[in-house]
Amino acid sequence: MKLLKTLIQTRNTATTLLLSLCSKAALAAQPFASGSSTLTADILAIVTPIVGLGVIAVGVLAWFGKIAWSWFGGLLVGVVLVFGHQQIVNWIRSLFGV
Repeated sequence: MKLLKTLIQTRNTATTLLLSLCSKAALAAQPFASGSSTLTADILAIVTPIVGLGVIAVGVLAWFGKIAWSWFGGLLVGVVLVFGHQQIVNWIRSLFGV
């Protein structure tokens, strides 16, 4: 029984040591940061005119009574959240001083 307890403590110590060494790797440079930000910018450049046409189409449908105005409002809120997420996050972070 004492041997089992010693083995478990040794395993826990080894696991703790391994995880503490892995935390250094987690703080290393992000190799895909520039590529992902470029991809995000490219996708936004492609999607922006499509979203503009979508807002026009849904607005016309709501105007003629084919869909409810709540759908149009939901679309506008969604567009604001998708395209303005960075500004919203920066605003909330500035509120809390982060």
